[in-house]
Amino acid sequence: MIARRLSTVRRVLVASPRYLSTAGTPLMPADLAVHRAIVTSRAPDVWYLADNWHCEVRWAIAAGNMLVTHELARLDQGIALLPDFLVRDDLRSGAPVTVLNDHADDRATAWIVTSPQLYRSAAVKAVIEHIAGEPEE
Repeated sequence: MIARRLSTVRRVLVASPRYLSTAGTPLMPADLAVHRAIVTSRAPDVWYLADNWHCEVRWAIAAGNMLVTHELARLDQGIALLPDFLVRDDLRSGAPVTVLNDHADDRATAWIVTSPQLYRSAAVKAVIEHIAGEPEE
């Protein structure tokens, strides 16, 4: 596989106001250990946050992808760690809301991963170049 770095992505912790009113609002990363975590896959049991903060989380739901994770956070199912671009519009409306803003400024790297095919279609090359912002080598 061939991987190309695209950009840095800011991730935020989000939960619905209703979930937080029932479960309480975490005040520090260690508080996440007693909350329902919505994760993308079952693998990550530790969330890494800004300033080397990290917390082992009890995942309640392994959603399979970020869109489902996002929707489950909106539906009062727990706390999710998601890219800010995915939740930006929701945050303006107040559902979900961010939690632990001082700690959740983790910066992740976004990559585009493709197969190492010698001959790619013009359409695939165009999409990669558009997303990456530079011609594919």
